[in-house]
Amino acid sequence: MGFQSWFYNNYKYLNYPLSFYFLSKRLTRPIKGFIELSKIFLFKFHLMNYSVNERIIERPFALNHLPNVKSRILEIGCADSILPLEMASLGHSVTGLDIKKYPFTHPNFSLQRGDITKIPIQKNYYDVVTCISTLEHMGLEYALGEKPQNTDNRKDKECIKIIFDCLKDDGKLILTTPFGKSEVKPEGRVYSQEDIEELFKDFVIEEQKYYVKEGKNWIKREKNEITKEGVTLIVATKRPKIIVPSLD
Repeated sequence: MGFQSWFYNNYKYLNYPLSFYFLSKRLTRPIKGFIELSKIFLFKFHLMNYSVNERIIERPFALNHLPNVKSRILEIGCADSILPLEMASLGHSVTGLDIKKYPFTHPNFSLQRGDITKIPIQKNYYDVVTCISTLEHMGLEYALGEKPQNTDNRKDKECIKIIFDCLKDDGKLILTTPFGKSEVKPEGRVYSQEDIEELFKDFVIEEQKYYVKEGKNWIKREKNEITKEGVTLIVATKRPKIIVPSLD
């Protein structure tokens, strides 16, 4: 296991707004003081900076579109996110799905480890599926510190089909992904509007928003204003298929 893989499996959570504390109160003040002084030193000598990634818009978007009643939620790609904890803390019954372990527990949260395309997922079961900045990595495995084996691997399409099948009729998919000119990068895919419409052809897209990072700010844009890679945020609904009886 390489360093990148080890880091992603254990310590990537440091980028998220969780509050960690020491069990020993005698250690808390000196260690916290050392950490804060180190930050001041690094910033003062321009050795440290910060960046706000797309989670600043993605997580609020997902939380704002959750049902107001207790719901069954499947969170795909949960290992590096606090969204499962947030949704569980709102009273929802949350199942996290990832090939990596999840270090936190909650009474309303359960973890299912494995590849979504290789493990059984109950059909017509979930009210909501959330997939936040995950679909673009499907089949590329960059997040585990590995190089893409085959850019033609369309596990992302398999994933969308599985999501459709596991949602109840009128169930909701909340998904975010890179948006712009269609391409495959080592770290993941970028989807064009045509790609999105093809992926979601069995869904009804209820809402779609577009954001681009400009400097340190995430700015909402219209689709036709996107001239560089940004992020699209989507709410789509599974509509029951209408079977027209044969006249024969």
